[in-house]
Amino acid sequence: MLPSTAIATILGTQLSGELLSHFSARMVAPGGFAFAAAGHALPAIFDNTAALVGGLSVAVAGLGAIFVTAFTVSLGDAAAGEAGLRSAVVNIFHELGGAAGVAVASSAAGAVLGSSSSVARDFSHAFSDGTIAVRRRHRSIPGATRPQGRGFRHARPLNPGVPSQRRTERITQ
Repeated sequence: MLPSTAIATILGTQLSGELLSHFSARMVAPGGFAFAAAGHALPAIFDNTAALVGGLSVAVAGLGAIFVTAFTVSLGDAAAGEAGLRSAVVNIFHELGGAAGVAVASSAAGAVLGSSSSVARDFSHAFSDGTIAVRRRHRSIPGATRPQGRGFRHARPLNPGVPSQRRTERITQ
C-alpha cells in the first residue's frame, strides 16, 4: 500500500505544480479537494482491499495537490525576509491539522471500541508492552540516562561572555 500512495502523492504534487502554471490556485485547490473526497469515499462505499488501496491512492493524490497549492499561494509573493515565516506558518498548520485529525480519529476509535471490548484490552496490552520495550531499550543505551543532580535546579547561570547566551538573555527580557 505504501508504494501506491507514495507514487500517487508524487503524481498529485507534480500535476498540481503543472496545473498551477496554467490555472489559478482557485481552480486547482477545489480539484485537489474533490480528488481527496472521492478517494476517501471509495473505501466507505466498497468493502474490499482494492477499494481501500485505490481510494487512498486517489485521496493522497488530491492531498498532494492541495499541499502544493497551499505552499505556492502562501510563498508565491513572499519577500525574501518573510518567506521563512510564511513557510513556518504553513508547516505549523499542516502539523496541527494532522495532530487534530489523529486526536479525533483515536477518540472516535476509543468510543467505538469501548472499555469492555477485547480489542480495547488487546490494544492496551500492546501499548503497555511497547512502552516497556522502549524504556528498556532507552536504559540499555550508554549515556542515555540523566546523571543524578543534573536537572534544571542545578543548572549554571548564563555566562554573559558567550554571545549565544547574551542573545538569549536579550530575547527573554
